[in-house]
Amino acid sequence: MLAAVAILGLFAVGAAAAIPVAPAADSVGALQAGANASLTVSPTPAEPNSVVTFDARESSGGTDEPIVQCAFDVDGDGEVEATNQDCLYQHTFDSPADYEASVTVTTESGATATDTATVIIQEPALTARITIDPDVPRAGESVTISGSNSTASGMSIESYRWRIDGVATTGERFTRQFDTAGQYAVSLTVTAEDGATNTTDRTLDVVENEPPSATVSVRPRSPAVGETVVLDASESTESDGSIAAYRWDLDGDGTTDRESTAAVIETTFSRAGDVEVAVEVVDDLGATDRASRSIAVQSRTTTAASTGTGTPVGGSATAVGGAPGAGSGVLGVVDALDFGLVPLVPDWIVVLLAIAGTVIAITRRDTVRSKVSEYRARVHTGEFRKNLSKKGVAFVAKSIVKRGFRRAGDLVEFVTETIGETIEWIGRAIKGAGQRAANFLRKLGG
Repeated sequence: MLAAVAILGLFAVGAAAAIPVAPAADSVGALQAGANASLTVSPTPAEPNSVVTFDARESSGGTDEPIVQCAFDVDGDGEVEATNQDCLYQHTFDSPADYEASVTVTTESGATATDTATVIIQEPALTARITIDPDVPRAGESVTISGSNSTASGMSIESYRWRIDGVATTGERFTRQFDTAGQYAVSLTVTAEDGATNTTDRTLDVVENEPPSATVSVRPRSPAVGETVVLDASESTESDGSIAAYRWDLDGDGTTDRESTAAVIETTFSRAGDVEVAVEVVDDLGATDRASRSIAVQSRTTTAASTGTGTPVGGSATAVGGAPGAGSGVLGVVDALDFGLVPLVPDWIVVLLAIAGTVIAITRRDTVRSKVSEYRARVHTGEFRKNLSKKGVAFVAKSIVKRGFRRAGDLVEFVTETIGETIEWIGRAIKGAGQRAANFLRKLGG
């Protein structure tokens, strides 16, 4: 009997152990919470500028909890490139490298999870590349288009096939001009020795050529006949190229009289009157711009009358550097010293007077030297130094001024005496010559 009870007891205990026990409410919530991130990348490896797909749609948010956000960092720099709810994103990479991409998923309850994947971007075995020089050419400018930067890993490139705005050509590089501004489609297909091909496309932008801006200045604006005139176009500008030439019209007839690569030239005019000079500035593509200036060329007679030197009014004009009367040489010095005191005395007499005065001054140099020595001695006398120590700077200044005026008076008196003696000498010479001429005539009459 006891044995039967024991057996029944054991059976009851085993049955109780076999019945499952329902977990507490908190335990159920813990099992359902949480998130699971899953990231796949394709294709990998990939080529530069090809599309890479990042897929996190296999991520989950636990039991019956949706994913509300996927944040993609595709290059591993810590910055999120895209955020969306469908957990799918596409991206292109410019440069070959290995990139550590990641996705962070967020559930409706705020739970998050992150998964990573490596993206391998590598150069293809064969790559076509287009280079254009200049990169943005002007209409009419020569453009070099090249495929020399194309690559073929472990192989050589056998051919380069081009299509430029629908026109086919071949060769590694070529030069072409586009006469009209606009956009042109450029396509290059390279073929390797194993028959593999690669194609790339590019749009070529051709812009209008801006003409230069011409300007010209003249120095002097009112030159005399034969005087050198400077024409200066150095302030001319060219915004999108370079200035190739300057074409000069020196007589206003609309034709080119001189062409230069220099911006500054010199010229002269042989006749008086109003003249229009012009310069046509030419850029490196042949575009031009024109600027002009009016010049009032003065005759030598007009110049002499206005300045008081050179050829007198009514005389004949003389070229620059010509005969006396042009304000040069000895007579030029005499003209500069003539303050209008003796306007009726001929120039040759004034010259004779100047020469005679110089001769007399030389002959009297001993007198001049003695006066200078006397002045120096008086300046350095003990009396002067004594006054300097007693009366100071004021006395010195006063003494210097007074002595300066006295010396100026002495100089004027000396020059006046010299000129007077010269005139007396000339008068005696003329009188003697007249007497000799009269005696000669009397002898002939007798």
